[in-house]
Amino acid sequence: MASWDQQQATTVWKIALGVCFGIVAAGLIAFGARLWMAQYAMQQITQQANDMVARQQAIVQTGIERNRAAQAERDRIAAERAEATRQLTAQRQRADAEARQASIDEATRREAAWAKFYRKPAMCDNPPSNEALVECANQHIRAKRAFEAAYSSGKL
Repeated sequence: MASWDQQQATTVWKIALGVCFGIVAAGLIAFGARLWMAQYAMQQITQQANDMVARQQAIVQTGIERNRAAQAERDRIAAERAEATRQLTAQRQRADAEARQASIDEATRREAAWAKFYRKPAMCDNPPSNEALVECANQHIRAKRAFEAAYSSGKL
C-alpha cells in the first residue's frame, strides 16, 4: 500500500484538479450564460428595431394613401371644373348662335315688312330733274320713318 504521505499528495492533487475543473466548468458556464444573454439582448433589439421600422412604414404608407386620395380628389374637382367650363362654353356658343340667328331672322322680317310697306313711286325710278330726285329721297326718308314707328310699335 501506498504511504500516507503519498496518499495525501494524491488526494491534494485530486482536489486541486477537481478545483481546476470546477473553475474551468464555472468559467464555461458563465461564458455560455453571457453569450446567451448577449444573443437574447440582440434579438430583443432587433425585434424592437423591426417593430419601429414596421410602424414607420405603416405611417409612410398611410401618408402615401392620403396623398393619393387628396390627388384623386383634386383631379376629380379639376375634371368637374373642366366639364363645367366646357358646358358653359357650349351654352354660350349656342346662345350666341341663337342670338345671331334671331338677329338675322329679325333683319329678314324687317326687310320683308319694308318691302311690303314701301312702294317706290313710278316717277322715282328715273327722276327727270334734281328737284324730283330730292323729292323722291325725301319721300323715301318719310316712308322709312313712318315704317320704323309702325314696326317698333308692333303694328306691322
